[in-house]
Amino acid sequence: MVANNKDEPPLEELDIEAFTASNPHDKKPPAKRYAFRVNKKRATTTDPTPTREEILTLAGFVPVEEYRLRLKSGKGDPVEIQPGEHVDLTVPGVERFVANKLHVQDGLSERREFVLPEEDTTFLNGLGLNWEAVNCGQLWIIVRGWSPPAGFEPGQVDIAFDVTSYPAGVIDMAYFSPTISRTNGANIPQADVTVAIDGGSWQRWSRHRVEGVNSWNPESDSIASHYGYMLDWFKRELER
Repeated sequence: MVANNKDEPPLEELDIEAFTASNPHDKKPPAKRYAFRVNKKRATTTDPTPTREEILTLAGFVPVEEYRLRLKSGKGDPVEIQPGEHVDLTVPGVERFVANKLHVQDGLSERREFVLPEEDTTFLNGLGLNWEAVNCGQLWIIVRGWSPPAGFEPGQVDIAFDVTSYPAGVIDMAYFSPTISRTNGANIPQADVTVAIDGGSWQRWSRHRVEGVNSWNPESDSIASHYGYMLDWFKRELER
């Protein structure tokens, strides 16, 4: 644990992501400047509690009205920062930020080329990310701008789920673009195959349910449950 001595002068600059990586449960010490990351862009501020708008502006994501900002802090998905909201950079666990365009991602409009059950549409809208329902011979749900947990890179990827046989049939595996890797260089098993989806190259994570253990149940399983199943893959990888 890091002890903060009130008599010590403030640090010239503190990288909040590097500090949290080494001291995940500690409050950050006083500093003249706090360095933070939004997506791949690094910025600094002298204010330990900047607003959402200040964070976006400092990192070059302007006009700020066109972006959604989320805070990555500890385990779990990033949490959206609301307009006008201040973020305390010194609290334990604060790592980095993720910015997404509100209406368009990577030049693609949000296509809705087939209809999903209402509960799936509600779940996908609730993620706060752009998503598409794409029919390119197979039916795909594509979620754009998702941030993998700490320990994986890059900072943002798109996710694709094959829902051709859904809802009557199983949703199996998941596909990522660009390719996900471990930041420590460790191998990710059964993730070395790439497939073509919607004109792009996607990394396939070959993960399958075990019959009788976590079998797919069409009466209770959905895109939401498969999304949660996918999140568990990342937790297990970090535990290996």
